[in-house]
Amino acid sequence: MELLRLSAFTRKEQVALWNEAFADYLVPATMTEASFKARMESLFLSEEESLVATMNGEPAGIALTGTRSFQSKKSRGSAALPQYPSSEKTA
Repeated sequence: MELLRLSAFTRKEQVALWNEAFADYLVPATMTEASFKARMESLFLSEEESLVATMNGEPAGIALTGTRSFQSKKSRGSAALPQYPSSEKTA
């Protein structure tokens, strides 16, 4: 596994990864490029601090990290693509 900065990917690739990673969640989380950009901005999420996990050179998961703290905590969200296991998914 290799970790890459989200900023290494185009916005189109970022959105495609997000949508695939959250495809099997109970609550729909599909985004457009515009809604993904708005989410990144409104939650102060950083493309430099956010990461993409890759397996064999292919994206396997995404972890978004915020730059602004709230009650000593940073915003974050993560998801793995359906073909990779994730302990955060709920059935």
